Amino acid sequence: MTNSNILSGLTSITFRDLDSKEIIDLAVKAGLNGIEWGGDIHVPHGNTKIASETRKMTVDAGLDVIAYGSYFFLGDSSRKKLNFKKVLDSAVALHAPVIRVWAGKIASASTDENYRNKIIEETKSIAKLAAEANIDIAFESHLNSLTDTGESSVDILKKIDMENVKSYWQPIPSLSDEENLRKLNLIFPWIKNVHVFHWKNDNSTRLALSAGKEKWEKYFDDFSAIKNDAYAIIEFVKNDSPEEFLADAETLKQLIN
Repeated sequence: MTNSNILSGLTSITFRDLDSKEIIDLAVKAGLNGIEWGGDIHVPHGNTKIASETRKMTVDAGLDVIAYGSYFFLGDSSRKKLNFKKVLDSAVALHAPVIRVWAGKIASASTDENYRNKIIEETKSIAKLAAEANIDIAFESHLNSLTDTGESSVDILKKIDMENVKSYWQPIPSLSDEENLRKLNLIFPWIKNVHVFHWKNDNSTRLALSAGKEKWEKYFDDFSAIKNDAYAIIEFVKNDSPEEFLADAETLKQLIN
């Protein structure tokens, strides 16, 4: 039986060398539901004209705009002159329901309380702005940030305590299946979407998703309990290859079903 709450997608940063039309064509060919548009190349922060055009192309192709995958690093981007308003303006023009952001650039084990509080307060500030546009904020679940572990993620999510602040989840290849599942279950109440890929445990060598199907079946067993609509989004593919992506998309659809 298909889990109707889980939809399939692609994040545009998978193919930074392709233009937006080529990415849309690939997503359609793969039979996926939508695209998460990245803020670095395809939908640059603050360029609302490109965001509007990309929104139209996506919808006209029968696809959903899943999210705006921004490169707004809390605690860092404002200092480097990336104002969150630029990010929000692009997300609004894109009609993105969620903006993906990063919980700093420092591993949780290397931070102090002052740093954590700074990230928490800045998140509250941007989430309030996003809420006025009916948009969620969701943390990238990533190494070298405050969301690198389940415990640290839960700590900041509870302290922020805002309805429109969520989290992504993705496995860390160097961790065991059990450790990754533990984090998935710890942050489960806040999960918005998941990023799907399969790497060797060196955290860098990309493999076909089919080679990790058994591993991902375990993850989907838990993820499939989600009540709200959520997307499983292909993020990286072997050799940055469109052909590998199409094969991975077939595996993803099997996992969802």
